[in-house]
Amino acid sequence: MVSYWFLYPRNYFLIVASCLLLFTQVEATSVRFFVTVPEETSPTDTVYIMGNLPELGSWAPAAVPLNRNPDGRWQIDLNFSPETTLYYYYTKGCWLYVEKGPVGEAVGFRLYTVPDNDAIVNDTVFKWGQFGPYLSWVGDPQTTMIISWRTDKSGDAMIEYGSDTTYGFVEVDSTVGTLHSIELTELNPSTTYHYRVSSSSGEASVDNTFSTAIYRCQPFTFVAYGDTRTNDGDRAAVVARIIDINPDIAFNTGDLVEDGRIDSKWITWFSTNQDILDHIPYFVAIGNHEENAQLYYDLWHFLGNEQWYSIDYGNAHFICLSTETEVYGNQREWLESDLITASESADWIFVFFHRPPYSSGNHGSDLYVRGAWCSLFETYGVDIVFNGHDHNYERGLVNGVYYIVTGGGGAPLRQVGSSSWTIYSETTLHCCKISIDSLTLNFEAIKPDETVFDSFTIEKTVGISENMDTQENKGSFNIWQCYPNPFNLTTNIRYQLRKSGHITIEIYDILGQRVRTLVDLDKPLGHYSVVWDGKNDRGQFVNSGIYFYEMEIGDFRERQKVVFLK
Repeated sequence: MVSYWFLYPRNYFLIVASCLLLFTQVEATSVRFFVTVPEETSPTDTVYIMGNLPELGSWAPAAVPLNRNPDGRWQIDLNFSPETTLYYYYTKGCWLYVEKGPVGEAVGFRLYTVPDNDAIVNDTVFKWGQFGPYLSWVGDPQTTMIISWRTDKSGDAMIEYGSDTTYGFVEVDSTVGTLHSIELTELNPSTTYHYRVSSSSGEASVDNTFSTAIYRCQPFTFVAYGDTRTNDGDRAAVVARIIDINPDIAFNTGDLVEDGRIDSKWITWFSTNQDILDHIPYFVAIGNHEENAQLYYDLWHFLGNEQWYSIDYGNAHFICLSTETEVYGNQREWLESDLITASESADWIFVFFHRPPYSSGNHGSDLYVRGAWCSLFETYGVDIVFNGHDHNYERGLVNGVYYIVTGGGGAPLRQVGSSSWTIYSETTLHCCKISIDSLTLNFEAIKPDETVFDSFTIEKTVGISENMDTQENKGSFNIWQCYPNPFNLTTNIRYQLRKSGHITIEIYDILGQRVRTLVDLDKPLGHYSVVWDGKNDRGQFVNSGIYFYEMEIGDFRERQKVVFLK
């Protein structure tokens, strides 16, 4: 009871005001957090909760540890005032290992409003963020493998590997740091190995596998796609399809992340892609969003200057180029030299880089790139060029070379039109699956829901001369099935000379009468193509029907069938 005295100057009287002041102390609410973590979480790990309040560490990732129960769940009891709003994550001690969604995608913070009474919260962590291991090559793909990964704490690194989970071989990198990379050597070709990585900081991976490159005669599958930045959920959907494809090797045409200078972007990207990276060798071309950042070069390990490089896999040759530096000069000189060598040995040649020389999308064609490189692609028999930059899918054919824009890996999609070179275009998330079996290529563009929305096949036929038993002529000349076939506008005929000579390519009708001479020239060695537009030597369209194109050079003669439809 409190008494207040009010003195009025004219009427001296006492007013006693009495009021009951209730100082009610608010009782704290106890909240017990139970969290179920991924099975691969080691008992030696520590799980933390972090969030927006001091009781949650004020977003410090290693301030508030949980306790591990005998049932494998983790638990902590915390007190809060009722009606308090909590924003929080679980982590293994740093932002690198913050919790992720079911396929490794970034997740928003958890939201919880504290009730008036004590409560229990049951949470589940699907995955922890990871940064490796991931695979690449700088040496012979059949006998080496580079394994890279990143740890939160600085320490040296170790890889255990072998034919099974007993491992048996160990490689150690005594260099202390957080980014680790070890090259394994003296491996066997076309062989699967088990491995796990660890460091002196105490962090270790689960068992993983990798396979060395196949022999030349073996079939294989690779995927190509690009522009995987920005939208974690869309990127995760494409990754899930790639996991189902289970390719032998993978290629990304650039713009992996939204800003290559920002470490957190790479942390999320690697986490989302981890189920690909830990067992599939992965090769990338730098995009404009990588910003030519040093962090990009610190993370990836490729041949040479890591801007342009090439590798052999099976009977194919893969070339990576950079459109984020000068495309003429040293890079073009290197490209031509590499193509000359590849054209003499590889059955298939693929090139991947970021900015497309032929595109009907938002950015359009990069004419500077087209002028620098495309004539080389045509001369030396490149089969397919893969690009990104435009966030859509487009397949074009120019002078015997396919140009695929495959920018549907997770970046915001953009509308695409069509041009004179366009065979098919669509705005959709996707990846490209390419299967090689000797001289046959099967191509499929696939959406995350498994829909194959574009496909084609290339059959390469090696020509056999009427007296090709001589070692001199054996394998010296190739001519491939024209595409498209049947056709009603134009068809492209591709051929290869591995020594110079005078060559003729002529069109004959079904009665054996010559209707058109397409080529009658002396040519040096190289890859070439010629277009037939369905006309005869007088410039008149021939009748619909079956025709034959015949290539002759020296003692070599090869004939293929083509169908013209008006």
